[in-house]
Amino acid sequence: MNCKKCGERNPDGAKFCKSCGSQLDPSKKETKNTDRPENGRKKWPMVLAAAAAVVVVGTGIAATVYKNAFRKQAEAFQSLPQTYALGQYEAEYNRLNQEAEAVLQKNRFFDISGVKAVMSELEAQILDQNEQNAEQFEQQYAAFKELEKKQVLGTYDKEYKAMQKEAENYHASSDYIGIAKILEPMQKLSDSITDMNIKVAEYKTVYDDTVEAFQLLYLGQDEKDDYESYRVALEDALGRFDVKECETASADFTDYREKIEQDNVKQIENIKDDVDDFDTAELFDAETDEFQKNVKEAQNSYGDKNYAKAYKSYLACKKQMGLVEQSYSYSANLEQVDVSEFPEVKLYLSIKDFATGSYIDNLDPASFRLMEALSDGGKYRKSDILSADRMDGKEKLNIAMVADCSASMGYDFAYGQDIMAAFLNSMQTKAGDQAALYSFSDYVDREMYFTSDTDALSDAIYDMEMGNMTALYDALVFSLSEIVVQDGAKCVIAFTDGIENYSTSSKEFVIRKANENHVPIYLIGIGTSVDDAELRDIAESTGGFYANIDNIYDMEHIYDQIYQDQKSMYVVRYRTNEKKATDIGRFIYISYYDKKRGIRLQDTYMPSEYKIHGFIFYDSDSRYLTEEELDNLTEIEVLIALNEIYARRGYLFTKNQALISHFNSCDWYNGTEEDMLKVASTFNKYETKNVDLLVNYECKHGLNNRKK
Repeated sequence: MNCKKCGERNPDGAKFCKSCGSQLDPSKKETKNTDRPENGRKKWPMVLAAAAAVVVVGTGIAATVYKNAFRKQAEAFQSLPQTYALGQYEAEYNRLNQEAEAVLQKNRFFDISGVKAVMSELEAQILDQNEQNAEQFEQQYAAFKELEKKQVLGTYDKEYKAMQKEAENYHASSDYIGIAKILEPMQKLSDSITDMNIKVAEYKTVYDDTVEAFQLLYLGQDEKDDYESYRVALEDALGRFDVKECETASADFTDYREKIEQDNVKQIENIKDDVDDFDTAELFDAETDEFQKNVKEAQNSYGDKNYAKAYKSYLACKKQMGLVEQSYSYSANLEQVDVSEFPEVKLYLSIKDFATGSYIDNLDPASFRLMEALSDGGKYRKSDILSADRMDGKEKLNIAMVADCSASMGYDFAYGQDIMAAFLNSMQTKAGDQAALYSFSDYVDREMYFTSDTDALSDAIYDMEMGNMTALYDALVFSLSEIVVQDGAKCVIAFTDGIENYSTSSKEFVIRKANENHVPIYLIGIGTSVDDAELRDIAESTGGFYANIDNIYDMEHIYDQIYQDQKSMYVVRYRTNEKKATDIGRFIYISYYDKKRGIRLQDTYMPSEYKIHGFIFYDSDSRYLTEEELDNLTEIEVLIALNEIYARRGYLFTKNQALISHFNSCDWYNGTEEDMLKVASTFNKYETKNVDLLVNYECKHGLNNRKK
């Protein structure tokens, strides 16, 4: 049977449409009384009248009972909305309610039966619908409670909690009306929360992609601040699950990324042109590989649209170019090397302004950079700088003071003593400065071994005695032999008023010894009797300078100048990459670059050419020495080389003051055993063989009072 109102197909016999609730066409039958007599008069009128009266009374009573029963049903029907939700049946319910009221008011007894049946059927349908709502609510309510565990409520938090509380009350009281009322809003809210989570997840993807994209972009400090502002705005909106703000912040963030990308391309193109035009012939060896590596990395990164890496690589090239350009305004030289604490190495640098000739100070230690390569073909590698400081007040300086005590000095000798004594006041003993005093005339004499005791040095200066001849070269060799084993910066300062005439050493040997150990010699010639050419050659060949003065008092200024030159050096301390190999040369590249200055130098040194930890031969306990090596030593160096083998094994020196002073200055020395034979019994095969070699060498050359 089809509903005339909505067209829905309903089962046969249904009285209400299952879709819209409208009443279907009922079958109403009217019964007419056709049993009438054809003619004739009524019989038994009295009997019939009496019977009729009985029927009327009975019928009236029955009608009253029937009507009251229907009234009760109608009242119950009217109270349905107090307990149940009418839903789709509301219109039919109202119509039927009105009809029932009309039946009661107009005593339409014959319509009661039909209305009553329809009411019962509609009530059943309403109750059934409410039960279905209750079942749907149970499922929906269970899912609704789990929603906050699976999804973020965000801006719906308050609304969700209020609705959850309302639903909980309906659930606890089985409130059909409330259940029906909340079903649709609860579903809509669930859908809204789900939709919000989906959209926020999409914006989170935009956030992640944009942050990742920014990793490939170069940002200056201002751009970093702006980036952080945009990022935080979107992050905050995501955190609050505010879809509208997410939409706005997401658009701003992605727009800013596009702008920065365009800016990066312009910046890179500008730098790229400069780099392409640069003449790489101006680079040092250590710089060339790095420059080419940066160029290649920049090109590859630019092609991959990694603009941050490309820009930084091109910027590194630009920095190298700026360093090269600025370095032409400065001179930088490696003056000395100290490997006494090997594998820690100290490099002493003199850095001057070309225009003024003055030493540079106030350099930032953090702006120094050092690279090292081994001479056996290794590539330059970055080395960590442990410290970089100006010597003045911080680093130790060793000074060998060599004084001419020949008779020709005359009265000037006393003035020279005063100047040397006054110079001691300039020494920075707190920084570790120490000096030794040597005099020469007919022979060379060590007046005082290296010490920071300026009073003792002053006494030694005034105790010097004059002789006749001028053994300058021997004095220089002797002072070099003792200063080379000192740790820290070193220099020899000597003055003379005569011509070398009594030494066994040659000028060439002096220069070779000084250069082997990177010790500068400063020479002061007094008067016109000196050989300026010879003295200047020694000084300039060893990294020092020569000055000729007519007045002894001018020597004070020279001493101060030498001291300040030494103290103006920068000391770069680093740990060599190859910690064991001392017989492999080191190529050193040092640069300094800041907003004001660009300084660079490249040089080389051989660790084994220096005295490590005060040793003449650092490894004489692990290899065999050769006579050719001994030929390069002075007499005092041969003496130390021999006795350092004993010192290493703990021999306690008690007689030779030079050896006592020397080994006591070595951090590794711990002399406890006075029995030399007992110490010798602990030698290994290398030490035994090397002691024999050194003793025989002394005998052969008559060194250190050793007899054949």
